[in-house]
Amino acid sequence: MCKDEFENYYYNYIGYCGKENIICSLNREIKVNDFYYPVIASKYDNKIIYSITPKYFKEIAEKIEMQNFNDEQSITGVFKEFFQAKNLDVSIQTMLRMSKNRICDIDISKVVNINENYRDEYYNSFENYRNLEYKEEKWSKVKNLKYLNGIIEDDQIVSLGFVSNIDYNGANIVIQTKEKYRNRGYGKSIVEKISRDLLKNHLIPIYWVNIKNDFSRKLAYGIFFEEKVREIVVKINNANVIL
Repeated sequence: MCKDEFENYYYNYIGYCGKENIICSLNREIKVNDFYYPVIASKYDNKIIYSITPKYFKEIAEKIEMQNFNDEQSITGVFKEFFQAKNLDVSIQTMLRMSKNRICDIDISKVVNINENYRDEYYNSFENYRNLEYKEEKWSKVKNLKYLNGIIEDDQIVSLGFVSNIDYNGANIVIQTKEKYRNRGYGKSIVEKISRDLLKNHLIPIYWVNIKNDFSRKLAYGIFFEEKVREIVVKINNANVIL
């Protein structure tokens, strides 16, 4: 994967066509992992690009055009003030969008493709207070996720990875490891396995991580992921809000 492949993916994702740096993008109306991300301010290729949902585009664009932002604190402050005035519960985070184009030579032999045969192990992954109905509801959603892989230990799935969404050939990898089983390399093995499968299928592995999450960043660096874009992201916490 060369720069142009990632760039093509990313510019499509934020709606950038090489002209205006403040963009009205329908992609910001799409739910990702049950949440809306109505505004993304991206620092990429020595420029700041704003991707904004149509609902708030005019108002936010006017605020941005009135000021010459050159630091994250100022941008975050404007977003925070704007959405507080709308009485919307939002989180504003600085995220890194990472990617890779080469294989890391680590052991992935413990990683298995999670399918219907691992239903019981998935149920065992929950604490005892979770009832059967809850487990069945979760399983009905999880089993259909793309590139679903995990590691089985103590008759349960202790680490689970999948692709949450694929946009413009970029596939966003999600990894979850139970606290007791962390620091054993399980997350790295699963993300590496999924990345290899994605590259074979001519898809771009994407790892999206909060800049404050040192553990997750270290995982990505350890298997050759590189920082591509730094983003200030607005997330609406109420998933029932309709954009």
